[in-house]
Amino acid sequence: GIMAGIFLGSFILYYLIRFKIDSTKILAYTLKKAKDGDQKFSFSFDSERIIYKSDNLTSEINWKLIKRYFINEIDIYLYFENYELLDIISERRLGKEKFNTFKEILIAKFEHVPKTK
Repeated sequence: GIMAGIFLGSFILYYLIRFKIDSTKILAYTLKKAKDGDQKFSFSFDSERIIYKSDNLTSEINWKLIKRYFINEIDIYLYFENYELLDIISERRLGKEKFNTFKEILIAKFEHVPKTK
């Protein structure tokens, strides 16, 4: 019984360690790809929509799809229905001037939308 327990425990421990190593490799690869992809990613907006572009994808989000938002000094959190996070718009990502323009459009378009707590 004890030998079987040691064998089974060793077997399980081996696969847990392998899983951890493999998942760490996958995470590192994913983060590297995301970082590489950021160089080809662009974000823009106008009075009608928010636009995300990369080499392989263009996505446009109409302002009407945003149901809630939260603004602090350096970030804007945009939410769909049921508090589902759409994006975090950062002053660091856009620059101060573009960030303030985005904030002005958001506030003007959604004066009737409740702010998220």
